[in-house]
Amino acid sequence: PSVIIEEHGIYSWKRWYHRILDRWVTGRAHAIVACSHCVARSAASNLGVDESEITVIHNCAAASHFDPVSTDAGSPRLVLTGQTSFAVVTVGTLRWEKGHRFLLQAWKQLHDDEAIPAAAQLRIVGTGPLESQLRAEAEDIPGVQFLGRRTDTLEILRAADLFVLPSVNEGF
Repeated sequence: PSVIIEEHGIYSWKRWYHRILDRWVTGRAHAIVACSHCVARSAASNLGVDESEITVIHNCAAASHFDPVSTDAGSPRLVLTGQTSFAVVTVGTLRWEKGHRFLLQAWKQLHDDEAIPAAAQLRIVGTGPLESQLRAEAEDIPGVQFLGRRTDTLEILRAADLFVLPSVNEGF
């Protein structure tokens, strides 16, 4: 079988024994892929390989993906919000490093301070190990809805007024 290593972030938590194991696996890999040039540089240094041996495949979206959408009946905008209020979206695996907890705290504070319209909507797209905990934290926060795993992420992003990336650690 082909072995492909995917480097998605810069992991400061790794210890010396993780690096030994990473280098051992790298020596047997057919390809190394990174999500950004920054991650490729870090991975090259940590894995003991030349950066030219790492293929960078950016995991981003083109600006054209965010062209405005219609507010006609049945449009993604109305499906997303249920109305035409201000819609905020975040997309990501529900893990600690994605920062959803901080986003929920900020959203609650904005509502408490009446800094955003009462009808504003926060939609969280994704699933993950913290889903039940985050859902429990969001129970009393107005306008928050978890959309789970979706295949129409592009349409959801286009329908939003604002995308939020609350991550505390990202690969770029």
